[in-house]
Amino acid sequence: MWSIAPSISVADLFGIDGIPGAPPGLAMNPLVNRYKTKDDRWIQMVFLQPDKFWADFCHRIGLPELATDERFVPSSNLVANAAEATALLGAKFAEHDLEHWRQVLADEPGVWAPLATPLETLNDPQSKPNGYLITNVDDQGVEYEMVAAPVQFDETRPARDARQNTGSTPRRFCSSSASAGTRSPRPRTTARSCNLPSNTVWWRDMS
Repeated sequence: MWSIAPSISVADLFGIDGIPGAPPGLAMNPLVNRYKTKDDRWIQMVFLQPDKFWADFCHRIGLPELATDERFVPSSNLVANAAEATALLGAKFAEHDLEHWRQVLADEPGVWAPLATPLETLNDPQSKPNGYLITNVDDQGVEYEMVAAPVQFDETRPARDARQNTGSTPRRFCSSSASAGTRSPRPRTTARSCNLPSNTVWWRDMS
């Protein structure tokens, strides 16, 4: 639900079944789309306000003639002619490799990023400090990385309470690092590993 929260909110606010989408292969807003580079990498852009970013972005990537093109300005025209705009941007991105675009977009105020490969994600300088990876050791003493679960379990209710309330084995509770020591039945996003006794059976309370 967290990943599709905007659609859920729209469904509630406007009584419709989520945010209307474009046909497969076409973005309603060409500035919220991914584009392939010459070296077969991808750049994802999320410029939610086309009127704010369009002109400067066109100059930045070498398409200044599109900055004032009436087919794409204002944003209502951009959406109406999304297929044409997407094709022009796609052709431009395909002219150069990812490193070129990293330099061109280095000071771009809009939100963008290259789509990272699994190896790049593993070695990303943000992965370890944010707790996205857990270092484990196998029976040979070799360390390896595992992706952390998106919830943290750091408290255990006594077994007798668990049996009384649920008829199950000890219940695990989750909390964020900011509220350590506070019980909450809702999973948080802080990711950490749990060191449990080998004979402990536990389950996730996702209610």
